Amino acid sequence: MLARLFVAIVIVTAIASTASSQDPPVAKLQPAKPLPADAPILKKLGEKVSPGEIDINASLIEVLAKLSKQSGITFVVMEEHFKAAKVEKIRNGKSPLKKIEAEKLTLRTFLHVWLASMDATIIVRDDYLEIVPLASVQAGQPVAKLAK
Repeated sequence: MLARLFVAIVIVTAIASTASSQDPPVAKLQPAKPLPADAPILKKLGEKVSPGEIDINASLIEVLAKLSKQSGITFVVMEEHFKAAKVEKIRNGKSPLKKIEAEKLTLRTFLHVWLASMDATIIVRDDYLEIVPLASVQAGQPVAKLAK
């Protein structure tokens, strides 16, 4: 009986080590396709930020929720890309910036400045914005190895 248990453990261990030694597929940033100049999301990104509701010292997810409410834009935080870049808990991350005169900035500019302070940026899609690591966009490299 003990011998069977030992053999079962060895087999399970061998299967697990074989499965984990295979490289998981690489997820690449999908290039943003060109949008028409009159695309609704581009118009929204060109609008000024309403600073009264934005606390730049709040967490990423809190600021994005307020901006989403103001602009009607959906934000998708690509957490698997941040994990691959060894940035944990990006959703609760905070910007080191102390002050931004947001009322003078368009939403696009505000997002670029604010997110860059957290080593993140946006990719504009047809009807939403992806939040991704800045380094992955600059390098043009695959940004994550995802487990199956």
